[in-house]
Amino acid sequence: MTKNSAFDGRIAYTLRHLNYQANESIQRSNAVQRVGFEMKIHPEMVDEYKQRHDDIWPEMSAALVRTGWRNYTIFFKDDGTLFGYVECEDSHEASVAGMSKEEVNQRWQDDMSPFFQLPEGAHADQNMIQWREVFHAD
Repeated sequence: MTKNSAFDGRIAYTLRHLNYQANESIQRSNAVQRVGFEMKIHPEMVDEYKQRHDDIWPEMSAALVRTGWRNYTIFFKDDGTLFGYVECEDSHEASVAGMSKEEVNQRWQDDMSPFFQLPEGAHADQNMIQWREVFHAD
C-alpha cells in the first residue's frame, strides 16, 4: 500500500462516516410520532362537527402546523366515536403542549366543547384516549 492509498482510504472512511452521521441527523429530524386516538361526540351533532372542520379557522390550521401536527385525519363511527390519526414532528405530548399555549386553540376548544361527551367545560384535546401503535408499513 502506498502512502497516498492509505491517505485516500482514511479520507474515504472519514467521508463515509460524516455521510452516515449526516443521514442519521436528517432521519432524526424527519422522524415523526404516529398517533392514533379516540374521542366521543354526541352522534346527532356529527354534521355540524364536520362542517366546523370543513370551515376550520385559518389561524387554527396555522397553529397546528406551527406546533408539529401533520397528516391529521379524524374518522367518525355512528355511535359518536371519533378516531383520529396524526403525525407529530417531535412527540404527541410536545404537540399538545404547544397547542395549549396557542390562544386560538383555547377559543377553538371552547367553541367545540359542546360537541363532546365530556364533563362541562372539559376540552377534547386534553381528553384524547391514545391508542398504542402495534404495526406500521409504508
